[in-house]
Amino acid sequence: MTRIAFSRATLILLVLTSVSGCQKPRESEEIAQNLIWANYEVSYDQSEDITKVKANFRHLTAAGRQLKLSGTSHVRFNDQLLQEFIQPLTNVTDYQLEIPGLIPVGVFTWIDADGKVYNNEITMPWIDFPNELFPIETISVYELFWEGEPLIEDERVQLRVNIDGAGSKTYTVNNTHELSVVIPAGDLAQWTPGFAQLRMERRLRTSLQERTTSGGRITATYLPVQRSVDLE
Repeated sequence: MTRIAFSRATLILLVLTSVSGCQKPRESEEIAQNLIWANYEVSYDQSEDITKVKANFRHLTAAGRQLKLSGTSHVRFNDQLLQEFIQPLTNVTDYQLEIPGLIPVGVFTWIDADGKVYNNEITMPWIDFPNELFPIETISVYELFWEGEPLIEDERVQLRVNIDGAGSKTYTVNNTHELSVVIPAGDLAQWTPGFAQLRMERRLRTSLQERTTSGGRITATYLPVQRSVDLE
């Protein structure tokens, strides 16, 4: 295939993908209910002190056509009804709820168009920066030990470092029993003394306990208040 032909084929694929992404959601009662894939998300941002809840549904898989709950189908979180939101132009459809404060444990309850009930529980993980953050020395490896339990299966921690005037870097750990995030010496050597903003999150993502044959996933994310640290 010539470069021009390849470019045209790539362009066509991008256009088709874009059109598919903007496609209006299909009503959930129009398909077999056991072919609905469910996605549930709950996140807590300590700086806002708000728990945000979201759910969305697709046909067959995470990449399937979006679904709009119809008929008697609806979704709740801790018995509170999630409201439908459809984004203009993109037609992205999901169900949302905001609750003041931290919700340590939550249950998503989805009732499909046939009246079948699916309950899925999630516990919010917890993490925080240590009370005292020592300056980051740019001449050696930096290891940040967080406050909180070691990682368990299906968890990850991400540390995002925003360096004054030099962009940002993100570091991820997802091995069980981990207690820290390491910034390599090679990265630190490229940073000039000054200060940085640290943003950390802990995420737990698992498969559903009660699900259709198409399955789904449930995610809980905790974001502590960001911190500033000196670079030396």
